Amino acid sequence: EAGANPVIVSAFSGSNIDALVGQPITSGTYLQENGANWLYMSNDTQPKNAYRYNLDTGVWQNWNIANQALPTKDILWLETNPVTIAGVTYPMVGLADPGTGDGTPTAFLINTSGQHTALDVTVSGFNWAGASSFGAAYGFTSGDSPSMYFTANQASETGPDGAGNNGHLVKFEINSNGSGATATAIGWSPSTSENDGAACGQYAFDAPPQTTTTTTPPT
Repeated sequence: EAGANPVIVSAFSGSNIDALVGQPITSGTYLQENGANWLYMSNDTQPKNAYRYNLDTGVWQNWNIANQALPTKDILWLETNPVTIAGVTYPMVGLADPGTGDGTPTAFLINTSGQHTALDVTVSGFNWAGASSFGAAYGFTSGDSPSMYFTANQASETGPDGAGNNGHLVKFEINSNGSGATATAIGWSPSTSENDGAACGQYAFDAPPQTTTTTTPPT
């Protein structure tokens, strides 16, 4: 609702936005820049179906994002804590797909010009290599304190719904100097192959504790 009436993205004509079969828009976020309200979107945060939409003017533009080494299934706006590295400011972040590259836990900082840089991620409470894509990102802000969460579509660990039936809810935090980040499992989620997240602005969020079900074999 930021400065415009709701818009059905699929109604956008005059581009190949829905003509690239097998390359849907999987990654996107809302953000504010220089007083304007924008939607940024692409396929896996790659230069495929990469567009930005100005919610104030109704104008669509290409988003000339550089090709990342690893796909990123969803991104978040760093509303109160954009990261500046070597003079470049990055207002967006996403977690790389664990099943790609050499398996090193990685996040990407991204800016509106399409530049990106990688962050090493310290993982706690779950098996990064066994997690599937982080298909949903959730942002909450209480005052100036942001909270960022990602959902792994499926976990290798056995959750309360049985083997293969749960994903992870992961809290994500960037180090204060932008030198790295942490990803900590704080809860379970249903497993899925189709996931998406949300940004909830000035609203605090406390996740329920993560529990693990242990089954004792019969004797």
